[in-house]
Amino acid sequence: MRTFALASSILLALAGCAPTSAELDAALPVDAARIDASMPDSALVDTGTRDAAESDAAIASDAGPTILTLTGHDFGVGPEVFLYHSMREGTDGAELTSLDPEIGAYAGSIAGMTAGGVGWPRYVTHAGRRVMEMRSPDGADQNMRGVVMRFDATPSFFISYRVTIPPDAHFPGAAAPRTPGARSNWKIAWFNQGGVGSGAGSDLVVPTAVSGGLHLIGNQSAHTWWGPGIAMVWDWDDWNVVTCSHIAEGDPRSEPGDVVFAITTPRTGTTVRSWRDTLIREDTPVAGFDRLYFPAWIGNDDDTHEGTQAYFADLYLALGEHAQARVELCDAPEWDACRHRFVVPPLEWTEDTIRVAPHPSELAASTHWFVTTATGERYAGALADL
Repeated sequence: MRTFALASSILLALAGCAPTSAELDAALPVDAARIDASMPDSALVDTGTRDAAESDAAIASDAGPTILTLTGHDFGVGPEVFLYHSMREGTDGAELTSLDPEIGAYAGSIAGMTAGGVGWPRYVTHAGRRVMEMRSPDGADQNMRGVVMRFDATPSFFISYRVTIPPDAHFPGAAAPRTPGARSNWKIAWFNQGGVGSGAGSDLVVPTAVSGGLHLIGNQSAHTWWGPGIAMVWDWDDWNVVTCSHIAEGDPRSEPGDVVFAITTPRTGTTVRSWRDTLIREDTPVAGFDRLYFPAWIGNDDDTHEGTQAYFADLYLALGEHAQARVELCDAPEWDACRHRFVVPPLEWTEDTIRVAPHPSELAASTHWFVTTATGERYAGALADL
């Protein structure tokens, strides 16, 4: 990944209201119809050979959302953002609905689709904002609540979400607060082809919590990569930002692709693991995924679920060969030094212009912007250099 610092001219125009790494080395072994949420045609222009970077960043507020505009000649083809759901606009105690996301829509809840899945998650307020809860506090057994996304089959994706364990709650599989669980106990984002964990399809979990460690990605039909122990990277007092991309360059059963997994927290900063390998085992009959369960499962049958809870926010899913192209806001000049990181869906993405509308709280917590292109190059600029 190459990072370029773009010469930036940043203008703050107030026409209305103002907007208020190193890699850690783990010491562990190695059917609803799709709703098209793609970017407009202007975002998918074949750029061919691109010029050297010439970019400006402009922030403007117009009595509506604050718009950040980046202009240059190196942004290339934008992502197909299939779904983005901040959770901010929900009502306390109300269940999510299929049309709640700001981009795209859910195909349904995980009721009857994963072990212990009982229905739609509910909105709650946490740390001054609306979020999604994983379980009902009054529920018994697994009592999982989650959502399902359906899409055209693909092995290439970029996913981002925020997750936290609320105060005094238990991590799945743990018998006390602020403690990782035992055994294989939490599948958070679970890609599948066909039924859940079906032997006739492929599946991939991003990540799985296993015996105090993290399977960054993997499952029955996919190769599995270990990451750092949960105690090394988890923040018990704040949000954990999880991102992962896989960009296939052919059949992922026989041809290697690029995988990048990162987790960012205020306590531990940004931990990045990247590798190039085949994603899915050769004996898997299907070479892609057509659905995502989120969150998907807590287990096992002999694990305790009393007191278990997790909250989620800012779910973002892009699909296809350009999926890793994205805009992020961070609180550090180097991407892998960030302790706060926000993936912001583009309003517009062309070869030389990107426009995003971050939430005021995201701007307030950030000092720099980063653009990652579909080909893996990264460009950066300062927000505070006015």
